[in-house]
Amino acid sequence: MLTAAPVTHSVQVTLREYAIIMPLKLKPGRTTFVLRNLGTFPHNFTTIYGPVKFASGDVDPGHTKRLTVKLVPGVYVIACTVLNGGHLAQRMITRFTIGSARTAARPGITPESDTAVRADDVNSGVRHLGRCLTPGVGGVRLGVRPPLQAR
Repeated sequence: MLTAAPVTHSVQVTLREYAIIMPLKLKPGRTTFVLRNLGTFPHNFTTIYGPVKFASGDVDPGHTKRLTVKLVPGVYVIACTVLNGGHLAQRMITRFTIGSARTAARPGITPESDTAVRADDVNSGVRHLGRCLTPGVGGVRLGVRPPLQAR
């Protein structure tokens, strides 16, 4: 009996100072993130919250890296953790959802927050974010801000 090879979804991700550009809704299953670093610094693609944890390692400027993971329904918060969270401090963070809002719903998420983050969910490499959170569940508002202006 022959079985079909599993379908792999491909998701294009652009990394640059200080943004992660990608679709906000993805399908469950085997997914290959194609990470293109268009910035001038190394960047990475690391889960700081979500049902599946993964990290790309650093992607050098001008290079592309592939990361394949099996995604399950839920809300994922992704950040660049380069410089011990320094890029995260510059708001290099995004989120995406697998499945419908109903299947991705988590206790503690309110209309005022995009996702819930537990202090113990925070990657140890992002120590400054962990200091901002108290034990338990808290809301996090993710937003987009204009690029930094040269002074």
